[in-house]
Amino acid sequence: MLAAAQGLIGEELGALLRREGLHEAQMKEWLQAAAGALSGASAEPLPAKERERLGPQPRSE
Repeated sequence: MLAAAQGLIGEELGALLRREGLHEAQMKEWLQAAAGALSGASAEPLPAKERERLGPQPRSE
């Protein structure tokens, strides 16, 4: 869906969203999630107990 919407603006994007039954806010959330996944960023830091359970993690650079 993100690939289909890429490059569309205005009425074209609106038509696609209506056809698929989506809202622009959903697309923005998906774009943010995709960008975070590609950058390796986590939406929320792990709780301390989970970090302890996993142990030291190699840093990605």
